[in-house]
Amino acid sequence: MPTRCSAKDLYYRLNVIPIELPPLRRRQDDIPLLVNHFIDKHKSKAPEKNITGIAKEAVQAVLAYHFPGNVRELENAIEYAIAFTAGPVIQKDDLPSTSSKTRS
Repeated sequence: MPTRCSAKDLYYRLNVIPIELPPLRRRQDDIPLLVNHFIDKHKSKAPEKNITGIAKEAVQAVLAYHFPGNVRELENAIEYAIAFTAGPVIQKDDLPSTSSKTRS
């Protein structure tokens, strides 16, 4: 019979080998790769749009954003853009307003 473990027990089991992962804002090179991954992952939700990619201006807007929510926030932004884009290429205006704001 499988044993149940508490959240605290799980934390300690997973914390055997701690992995330090810098925030997304400090991993700029990862952002275009993640954007393309999330487009591939979510474009099937809107097959009629035949999403093929993202415009350079939109990528630049994403790169300029500081991502307090890290990778999950980036994925949500791409999923949002896929839902609201009119054409096969995601434009800057298709991104949620929070993700297209630049750092101040």
